[in-house]
Amino acid sequence: MRYLLIGIFITVFFVFPAYADFGYEVKLSGSVTNNLISDSSELYDSYSTTSAALKYYPFAQLELNLKSEYNYYSNLVGLGNIMGGAEITWIPTSQSSPLALYFNAGYDNRSYRESFSVYNTNVYNGMGSISYRLARRAQVRAGITYEQTEFDNSEGADKEIYGFMFGANVTFLGSNSLDIESGYSFADFISVDEVSIMSWPQVLEETDGDLKSFYISPRYSRPLGSKLGMNLTYTYLSFVDFDDPVVYSYSTGFLSPWASVWDGNSVALNLKSYHIPKMIITAGGGYWNKRLLRTLELPDRIVTREDDYSRYYIGLSWPMPSRSGAYLEPSIQLDIINNTSTDRLYDYSTFSVVVGLTFRR
Repeated sequence: MRYLLIGIFITVFFVFPAYADFGYEVKLSGSVTNNLISDSSELYDSYSTTSAALKYYPFAQLELNLKSEYNYYSNLVGLGNIMGGAEITWIPTSQSSPLALYFNAGYDNRSYRESFSVYNTNVYNGMGSISYRLARRAQVRAGITYEQTEFDNSEGADKEIYGFMFGANVTFLGSNSLDIESGYSFADFISVDEVSIMSWPQVLEETDGDLKSFYISPRYSRPLGSKLGMNLTYTYLSFVDFDDPVVYSYSTGFLSPWASVWDGNSVALNLKSYHIPKMIITAGGGYWNKRLLRTLELPDRIVTREDDYSRYYIGLSWPMPSRSGAYLEPSIQLDIINNTSTDRLYDYSTFSVVVGLTFRR
């Protein structure tokens, strides 16, 4: 897959240069947090992120994106990492057509310093979707997704996920908007035989895992006056025919291969305000109830987790477009997070402050 994407990029760069247009984006940010790895250790650290993207448009319907990112940590230096990737997006239909097609494929490689090299990953992803405008204020859509994650130094954590989704959007009674999306996914992965974990001497037996999940997510949005908007999103996720597998994991929870896979429900409210001239204020909060997969954290310790997670944030940004087409945006955001878990290691509270600067053209 990576060689196919590289080949496409090289071909397009050389075949279509006379018709091409370019854009680029650079982001710089500095952050501080009192709980870097999101557990009861309460590890304080500051870190910085530098990212850049070069976007190339051989013609109007096609975008090629070369991207990179570097993260540096002041205290936990070994967690520093660099990412490089490529992405291609194709929209073959015109904006005036009621039928819209969308295709996207990408590849990312992320490499850590030696002490965290177990997290080195290659991620391949792709999606295709089709939507149809039924009326001026209503449309329906469907799509398929694919993601493959490969760990360079931990093959047992590899996984492959296929999914499909359906959705609809309608605007009613002025500016009230309701969007509903539902989907189903299949994950292929390696699970650990629970009986072998308890055996002595330690011989772990691996089996092919098959995880199916379903979700449905309605979102309601509307303006609240001329300078304030809101959206409210509810999401329900459920494992299907669940046999409660045991999967590989690591002590740094937020980097775990399966930390983002759970079932449960969540609700989130987001606000956007333009009350301060030339500035944008964003604020919101949410609650997530999560049942995570059982993980093998130590040679013979199986961790079972159910978490109640809440997050609140407020941010301020100052977009500064220029007549030449350049765009500069400084920003600052404060996040406050609280998590309670059936495993006391993951009872924690944390705050973080992120100051950023974005430049694009």
